[in-house]
Amino acid sequence: MQLNKTKIRDKTNTAAAILIHEKGYISRVDLFLKMEVITPRDYEGWRMGRLPILVAGGRGTCYQISTNRLE
Repeated sequence: MQLNKTKIRDKTNTAAAILIHEKGYISRVDLFLKMEVITPRDYEGWRMGRLPILVAGGRGTCYQISTNRLE
């Protein structure tokens, strides 16, 4: 299911607010994990070099991810 820009923005803002409250800062990886755009398994695989790039394995599109800007 593809989300429209408004829903993506709302989901991003909600996740960002939670991260600010929890950690005091936002990183893109933490934001994508919180939004469930990537899984912890995807992240660990990329971090350990088993995945050459970190992509949203079917949970979003590149367009959706690229339109999420921290404002």
